Amino acid sequence: MSSDQEMRHVGSSCPGYEPDDFSFQSGTGEAYYRSCTNCRNLQDGKCVKNLYDSVLASLDQS
Repeated sequence: MSSDQEMRHVGSSCPGYEPDDFSFQSGTGEAYYRSCTNCRNLQDGKCVKNLYDSVLASLDQS
């Protein structure tokens, strides 16, 4: 499994990112962030749109 930081980087750059229905901004002032972990396309630890590896590779090239 990928690290939380890596999941955030991929999620923030992913064109297929769709927030899940359970994501919300914390009332404690914690900023909401895009991550694979709160994307509806992550199911059973895998991207069902098969975008994770290509987005990660594009980040490595930049």
